[in-house]
Amino acid sequence: MNKREILSEEAENLLSEIIANEKSDDYWRLRFENLNNRDDAILRESFGELQKNNVISVLWADDHPCIIQILGDGYLYQERKEKLAKSQSAGSAPKDENLPKSYDVFLSHANKDKLEIVDNLNNSLKKLGIKIFYDKESLEWGDDWKSCILNGVEQAEFAIIVISQNFFGREWTERELTEFLNRQDKSGQKLILPIVHNISNEDLSIKYPSVAEIQTLDSRDYSCDQIALLFAGQLIQRLKLKNR
Repeated sequence: MNKREILSEEAENLLSEIIANEKSDDYWRLRFENLNNRDDAILRESFGELQKNNVISVLWADDHPCIIQILGDGYLYQERKEKLAKSQSAGSAPKDENLPKSYDVFLSHANKDKLEIVDNLNNSLKKLGIKIFYDKESLEWGDDWKSCILNGVEQAEFAIIVISQNFFGREWTERELTEFLNRQDKSGQKLILPIVHNISNEDLSIKYPSVAEIQTLDSRDYSCDQIALLFAGQLIQRLKLKNR
């Protein structure tokens, strides 16, 4: 859940009313019969909001809802809203970049590049015992994938970002890149390790000028095993600095 998915107060109250009376066959016919015009309009608008947000499905007959089905998100709405509030509260606390991270590296990439380079790079890093956030292996069945990815972004010591034509213009690759750039700017520490894949640095500078200022590796010049060894060197340097 994100902020945009939070319902209006009227819709939240209606959802609670629907759940409380879901076994009452005649409830909504009687409810609509006793409404004035203003309350009728508000209630219909709230039904529309719930349906638009995939919280309920509703079938109308004789000018009132005769069949209401509460969808999965409806039953879980309050729980997910509370989790969002807690995460926002935790997120408001200052973050210490020197605290231990859950992952040594986050592999940011376009899905179309998995077979050509990212799977092999992940395997090369694993052989060195490196802790990796790789969506293909880190996400489990039933996970809220957006929350898991954002947590991985926050809990990674470094980000290896494989940038190709496939990377350009994708919502979540660019979201990850923005999050890492913001973290790097705030901490002042090296975080982003870009790899250009089948593009030139000129292509990179046109699309992402701020990333073009960071030293890159070209996938044509290094094998995945070589990149993994270079990353291990970066990780060792970071650990040495933290242990001073």
